[in-house]
Amino acid sequence: MAEKLATLSFSDGSPSVDFPVLGGTVGPYYVGYMKDLTGNFAGGLYGLALLSLIAALVCAFFLHIPDHAAEAEATAAGARA
Repeated sequence: MAEKLATLSFSDGSPSVDFPVLGGTVGPYYVGYMKDLTGNFAGGLYGLALLSLIAALVCAFFLHIPDHAAEAEATAAGARA
């Protein structure tokens, strides 16, 4: 079976980085482990929901996505002044 990779590319010309895609492998094992631990699937599903929430918060507050349109507009406004 071929290994699936996600590629992270940088806009500053740094070399790209490949990460293995683990969601389809780690998630079921985690849910199964939590089912064995708690006796039902709810613990595993709540845990996956919590991890998804943490990932969303990290993306929302710590991920810097440049706004190229605003930068171009600011550059154009500066050139006119």
